[in-house]
Order: sequence, then C-alpha cells, then structure tokens
Amino acid sequence: MTKTVDLTFVKYRIVGIFVTAVDFLVFSVAFYHLSFPSSMAKFLALCTAAAVSFILNRMWTFRTKDNRFFRLMVRFGAVASVGVLLRLGLIVLLSRVDLFSIHALVANAATSCAVLTWNFPANKYRTFRVWRGARATVRR
Repeated sequence: MTKTVDLTFVKYRIVGIFVTAVDFLVFSVAFYHLSFPSSMAKFLALCTAAAVSFILNRMWTFRTKDNRFFRLMVRFGAVASVGVLLRLGLIVLLSRVDLFSIHALVANAATSCAVLTWNFPANKYRTFRVWRGARATVRR
C-alpha cells in the first residue's frame, strides 16, 4: 500500500524552515550589527518572521484567493497565539518538571514538532480556507 504525501504539508514545512532562517537572520543583524537589546531584536525577528510566514503560506502553501486580508491576518495571529501558549506550556513541562527533565534545546525542538500538529490543520482548515457557497475548501 502506498501513502500519498500531502503536498500542502510539505510546502508548510518548507515555509517553516525558511521562516526560521529569517528569524535567525533578523535577530542576528539586529542584535550583533545594529546593537539592539536582545528582547527588541527578538521582537523584530518574530514580527518579520510572522509576516513572511503569513505571506508565503497565503500565496504559496495554501494559495488562497480570499481578499479579506485583515480577516486572514487575525485568524493567522489567533492560530499562532494558541501555538505559542502550547509551546510555552510544553517547554515548561518537558524541561522543568522532574519527571521529564529534558535539556531545554531538546524540549524546544520537541515542542516545535508537537505544536505543528495544531498549527498546520488550524491554518489549513480555519485560517486559509476558501469559501465556495456554504462549504469551505482549501486550494491544492
């Protein structure tokens, strides 16, 4: 039996990898070259990465033609916010609770993978859906 790979999921992961690189690049430039405090550099990096993620996922991954840009941004932000809360809770659980006591970097990687199970379907079926009549579909 052959399994088919969801091309949308592959694209989503490619965007995620690219956005991670954008985050690191913006943070590094702001912190090391522009001498921003680390918190300000990270805030700038997160905002830039979120904008790039939204645009690439909207135009390439999910190819939505929905012109309600602000509505899509709000939905995207809501999904991302839930993802952040899940990551925070999981990283505290994995790295600080005596039962697990996993190294912080390993816990960070594990939470990223775990939260992907929330972010991808939420963005696919809620944020970037395309309405046709009474049913929602996602372009492939």
